[in-house]
Amino acid sequence: MSEKICPICETKYDDLEKQCPNCGYKAPMNMDKTMTRLLCFAIIVTAFYHISKTEIFDFAKQFYKETYQEEVEFYGYDDVFDTKEIYLSPMSELSGLSNAQILDERKRHVRKSIVFSDLENYYPNPSVYKMKDGLPWISAYEIVKNGLESKELSKGISRHSMMINNPELLLGFIIPDYSFKNKDIEPSDVDYFYPKKITWNEKTKTIKAYFDYSGFIQKRGYMRIEFYPDDTNARDLGYDWIHCDEIQNAFFKSSDNISKRIYQLKGYYHRGYSCGIEGGCNNYSPNQPEIVFFVTSRSAVLKFKLWKQKPFSKYQKADINYEMHFE
Repeated sequence: MSEKICPICETKYDDLEKQCPNCGYKAPMNMDKTMTRLLCFAIIVTAFYHISKTEIFDFAKQFYKETYQEEVEFYGYDDVFDTKEIYLSPMSELSGLSNAQILDERKRHVRKSIVFSDLENYYPNPSVYKMKDGLPWISAYEIVKNGLESKELSKGISRHSMMINNPELLLGFIIPDYSFKNKDIEPSDVDYFYPKKITWNEKTKTIKAYFDYSGFIQKRGYMRIEFYPDDTNARDLGYDWIHCDEIQNAFFKSSDNISKRIYQLKGYYHRGYSCGIEGGCNNYSPNQPEIVFFVTSRSAVLKFKLWKQKPFSKYQKADINYEMHFE
């Protein structure tokens, strides 16, 4: 007979027993084995009975919650079932549109969001959306392909539409000028750092955005990219305060940065003249070196805490969590 020793009262008892007969201690279940069994169970039943995977996982989830209630809650195993993938809207052309047209589109994207659709009386924040009617917007394609020297800099999908059309992307990127190298390569989503996936967990209030950094390196042949976040979505939705709570395989450009202190975000859209087009373009401002970072590996993670009001300390529970995963 195999025996084990209770770590609480040191009583020896049969390894087959689920809990200590003396003090009632229950050993935590093996999460890896449980997940494997759950997946095998789902695959087998789905194959034989043609039941949908959703129905199988709903049943399995309830079964394990009833059987291992304490362990499920303690280990956060239920997070697997609480995570939902967010639909990513494609970028669109903004040049020449009126403010009313752009703001109407913004409201439509927020209303259909599984994260923010419950916002009552949402209206785009006027301190974020300061752009002017009918102006050009910088093209995602042209800025990557031909840079600011492009003769058609405002033609095609606009680089800032990635943010306007995807409110869950609390921090995205201002697509920079990559034209100094590999100019003959046709731009695509990997060049724009358009996320390959975004997920939402209601239970933990966490958005996770995943970016194809390895694909970019493979395509472009270099990796020292200055990532300049576009924080307009965070600000528009009321999350003005931020702290980078964890950083792996990345570093911030400035010694005074959002991993060192709680920082108030400042981003907005307005008429700017960096595009070189007469009359200017609608673009992003201002310069915020505190949020600029570099990635040092093909695998990197940055985790952020965001608040609507300035927190007392960085340890205060966030109103929402946001993670950027580079893979």
